[in-house]
Amino acid sequence: KDQGDAVFPLCTALKKMTALQEIRLYDCGLEKSGTARVIKALQHHRTLKILALPNNDMTKSTMNKLAPLLRANIRTLEVLDLESNYDITSAGVEILAQAFRDFDGVVPLKQLLLSENRIGHRGADTLIALKPKLPNLEILTLDENGFDSDMQERLKETFGGLKLDSCEDEDADDSDEEEDSDDDSDDDSDDEEEEEEDADDDDDGQGNHEDEDVSGIPLDRLKLMDEISL
Repeated sequence: KDQGDAVFPLCTALKKMTALQEIRLYDCGLEKSGTARVIKALQHHRTLKILALPNNDMTKSTMNKLAPLLRANIRTLEVLDLESNYDITSAGVEILAQAFRDFDGVVPLKQLLLSENRIGHRGADTLIALKPKLPNLEILTLDENGFDSDMQERLKETFGGLKLDSCEDEDADDSDEEEDSDDDSDDDSDDEEEEEEDADDDDDGQGNHEDEDVSGIPLDRLKLMDEISL
């Protein structure tokens, strides 16, 4: 349970730092359950401007947990970086889009980074339909998401007025088809993940780590970037 032990002090600190405006956790090896714990630790934050969780094994299940956090910070959030989370897929993008659609007004988001998420054509269609909700968007990254040339052109036509980092793939894959089977396995694992989180909450209640210094987190595994500010 080494990974869980490493995440625990970070989550303890995050729960107390509710005035944070920037959180950048790049390639921290959090894994699916660790990322879910971090998101849960942020549930009382209401002033986030930058949320970056790239390459942390996020899935459709993790996106379901992220959605309430996005809704709570939608008036302030300017940068959302979820790149290199290969199992987000189009199902995760739909969850993201629904959180934005639920907001009664335009979303102030300026940067949306979704490269290497295997969102496929369905995910691209979702983003195209979402564009009217994102008039402030300046940067959108969509590299390596399995788009054919026709979809690449549609994306460029829709988002041509902003910086659209390369959305091209040398080989457009079958992301939509692969995602169907991935979603089934992801849903099957949700119960196990919930049980694991409940067990962690029990440990939290016992206070075994309450006084542990967040500086004890192995920096090669878990980094709270210098940019995080109060």
